[in-house]
Amino acid sequence: MLRFYLRLALIPIALFTIALILIHTQPYDDHELRELLLPEGCPAPCFMGIRPGITTKDEAMKLLASSGWVEMGDSTSLIENDNFPLTLKWNGKQAQLLNAEEGFGLRVIFQRASPKTVVQITFNLTTQVSLGDVYLLLGKPAIYAQTSMFLPQQGYIMSITHQFIPQGIETRTITSCPLSFARYWHQPTAILSYGDAQVILHPATLKNVLQNHQCY
Repeated sequence: MLRFYLRLALIPIALFTIALILIHTQPYDDHELRELLLPEGCPAPCFMGIRPGITTKDEAMKLLASSGWVEMGDSTSLIENDNFPLTLKWNGKQAQLLNAEEGFGLRVIFQRASPKTVVQITFNLTTQVSLGDVYLLLGKPAIYAQTSMFLPQQGYIMSITHQFIPQGIETRTITSCPLSFARYWHQPTAILSYGDAQVILHPATLKNVLQNHQCY
């Protein structure tokens, strides 16, 4: 009888082990994310052919209009009146990883002085893109930073910012607080920026960011 129960106990363990093996043997397809973050033929940082620090206002407007991804609307009059930043909405034809449900689609900041080149490009990603996916593609971030805040309806939340310096890319993740190291890799990458960093960050280790910080 004891042997019978041992066999029953081994069945779910065996099934779980098989499932893990199947997951690990599945090929990882990062084609869409790679095309988004590191497009071929356009040195990073580059999005839709727009390169912060290089692409001018006029060139960027032409690229945005020809992309077929955004609703241009009154963007021409806005940019001519020097309204910064320029905010556009996706038109439903954008890449699948770009989130069209978060208030704004694409935000572009230009220099106010001539030659008015692009300074920064910011947009939201869908929850399909996890921090682990970004790490696999870009490697370890050069800088981490973490802040927490209390919201009446959500309680404490944590915002983690990562700067990938060589690629000129910054990501920001917003999640429940505290965040365990085990859950870290599966958190969705909420906001992604190309170009100048949004905030001045100080170097920190990932362990300190996740384990030593107390939400308050």
